[in-house]
Amino acid sequence: EVKREERSKDAEDAEDEDAEHVEAVPSKESKDAAQKYFKSINGGYFAVTPGKDADDEKVAPKFDLHNSPGAIPGLVDHLQANGAQVGQMRVVTYANSAYWPVAKLFIESAERVSPELKSALTIMVTDRATLKECVATGSMCFLDTDMNDVLGDRMNEDGSIQAGQEDMNGDLGKALRIVWTWRKVHVVYTMVQAGYGCLFLDASTVLLRDPRLLVKDKLDSGALLVTLSDFGGTLEQKAINTGLIAARPNEYIGKLLEDWMALEPTATDTEQASLTWNIAPNARADGVVITALSQDVAPSYLTFDVTRHLRGAEGGAMNGYLVHAAHCGSISGKVAFLSRVSELAVDPSKVLPVTEEESKGCDVFDRRKFFTCGLAPWDGVCE
Repeated sequence: EVKREERSKDAEDAEDEDAEHVEAVPSKESKDAAQKYFKSINGGYFAVTPGKDADDEKVAPKFDLHNSPGAIPGLVDHLQANGAQVGQMRVVTYANSAYWPVAKLFIESAERVSPELKSALTIMVTDRATLKECVATGSMCFLDTDMNDVLGDRMNEDGSIQAGQEDMNGDLGKALRIVWTWRKVHVVYTMVQAGYGCLFLDASTVLLRDPRLLVKDKLDSGALLVTLSDFGGTLEQKAINTGLIAARPNEYIGKLLEDWMALEPTATDTEQASLTWNIAPNARADGVVITALSQDVAPSYLTFDVTRHLRGAEGGAMNGYLVHAAHCGSISGKVAFLSRVSELAVDPSKVLPVTEEESKGCDVFDRRKFFTCGLAPWDGVCE
């Protein structure tokens, strides 16, 4: 059971917030406008585009990689063999060898927060070398051999935004990003179907406090699914970011996740796109509550602020629970940004220069715009 801390304002006002949020389909009047919005929420639009044959007809993408249907083989057996109690909320993340430098920062942050949080972690990896390093951290580590069957010798290649953008001709980087991002939906589905609560977090996350109670409050308030927001303001509940996906067993969640996974075989973009544009609007029209954590408690690269999220006001508790490296498109950029956040989490009084790796790998333009005039990426330029 998670130890109850002093409830944050975000947790206390959960019911009121859910009532106030506008949950309609994103209000874009044209396809072009929708694509601009879509680019913003996905941190860089790069959908796999079908090729063209001699008659200028669309053909299948060169690389068409997708997860096996349904639950992930062996994951539940692994949890049970390692003493994970049914009904417990597990915190799960995923990393191949390319993402392991990011995952190490995630694990270290959980250890700083509390031993109880670290004991609730399950780290999923794809090769035995990374598994060995993972086990050395004292975490529960699962070797996902099914992913090896899906990706073969590509299992440890970079699936970041940068990799997808650099591979414009072959589309391999884009296809890899698609299969990796959809994997998390299968993780959540596997866990809740077996009776576990699941808080999936991207490895590109640094934890500041234990987020399980915050998520539990949202689920207790009626949310069927909890995610991150991509930005604050009026679009906060529409601009979904799936760097966090949380759910627990109930009679409805399996159907929602199955509907979501049913879109994967023909998907040419991330699971975040399908949730934002298809699943969430349709589910909300049926009365389903999908709640995105605010930037006050779960900032991204664009919105993270030491004073706001770490220091707290005049002796008060800090707001932040986690920092997610959304809008950092390369692994090196994520590592640089999250390393800086990790140091600041230990000592918020430090003055740490932004490295060249962070500047090159993250969306400096839109971060500067936010701190200049508070505008989101899709809101034009500061006047």
